[in-house]
Amino acid sequence: MSFRQSRVPPSKCLNCGKEMDAATSTEGDYAPQPGSIGICFHCRHLMAYADDLTLRELTGEEVVEIAGNPVLLRAMKIIGGFHKWREKRDAAKKKAP
Repeated sequence: MSFRQSRVPPSKCLNCGKEMDAATSTEGDYAPQPGSIGICFHCRHLMAYADDLTLRELTGEEVVEIAGNPVLLRAMKIIGGFHKWREKRDAAKKKAP
């Protein structure tokens, strides 16, 4: 699996407030477009890109449309796996003398 990162205008996650200025795709050569779905790497909140590529909340229609989307589910699983790995790594560092 290859990942491609694109720069987007800085905007804050609408849930946790972390600044986001890049988008990473698991689908090869892809950059976000208005209406594309984004996932906060920190809290996994789902948002959409606005016309200016800043983040906005999903509409009700978008929520229904993306429910169960296999690409989004895979991306969330990858992010979740990274967070689990980081938690284990940090716990091991605390135990080390």
